[in-house]
Amino acid sequence: EYITTCTSFHYGVFCIAYDLFAVVIAFRYLLTKEDFSNFKRKLVLEIGKLNKKFIYITETELLEQMGFPNNWKNIARYHTIL
Repeated sequence: EYITTCTSFHYGVFCIAYDLFAVVIAFRYLLTKEDFSNFKRKLVLEIGKLNKKFIYITETELLEQMGFPNNWKNIARYHTIL
């Protein structure tokens, strides 16, 4: 379960979920393509190291607790629509 904050505006409600994947999404759009690629590569390695240390939780469960969807590695395929 994620911590969520919602604020009402005259045009609707805006909610923010505080999870690590939200930060990864922000980096995807704020960093250069090269910098994001380097960040993602290092993140994959660190998640792999962390997963090896945990024997009572699967990688899927770990990623879920961090707010990551199953297809999180496909984030580089997302494009900005303006």
